[in-house]
Amino acid sequence: GGGEGEGGGGLWALEAFVQPLLKRFRYHFEGRRETNRRDKPEWVFAHCVAQMRSHAPLLSGEVQPMLRAPLAPLRAAASQPSSQGAVRERYLRFLSAHCPDGVEGHVAAALCGALRAKLRREMPSRLAEPPSFCHAFSEAIACERELRHSLRLPPSASVVRAFTDDDDAMQLWLKTEREDASARLAAVLAAPAAWDAPAVPGGGDGAGGADP
Repeated sequence: GGGEGEGGGGLWALEAFVQPLLKRFRYHFEGRRETNRRDKPEWVFAHCVAQMRSHAPLLSGEVQPMLRAPLAPLRAAASQPSSQGAVRERYLRFLSAHCPDGVEGHVAAALCGALRAKLRREMPSRLAEPPSFCHAFSEAIACERELRHSLRLPPSASVVRAFTDDDDAMQLWLKTEREDASARLAAVLAAPAAWDAPAVPGGGDGAGGADP
């Protein structure tokens, strides 16, 4: 297996599903195609979410059960009934080690890994252009929300880590948030009614405050 973005470290059979997705990703978002636009980071995030949403029924409904299908033949092939449990446990440990998040999680992690690698390559130029950086970061957060809450994918399928794992990116984000908060506070304090006393409930007509 390869490094991040290559879908390495999992079951070799799943690469039959991973590699075409990565090839399509590279075709659209790593070359000179019209789809690979730095000013439109939402396109690459939307692509990844759409790919996982469209493949989820096949991966979870068809492929995932295939991984557990060998359990019955393995039990039948065990020479002694007493060893069938051990054979089953060994196979389940194998699955846990090589595909810990299931088929859907494995494929999503590979696709998100390719996206993180792209974002990290672009990070130096985005850091030099704060508006571009903020745009991409906002879209990454929205994508992460879709992956986690809508598609219910595991944390291994993350795109926002391209930003949170980068010290310079986090420093720029915190600086931008501070500046935005300060600007909002200044606008509130500069408003014409900012220093007006709040209205007293009931007006001033209470019995205790009226002249005789």
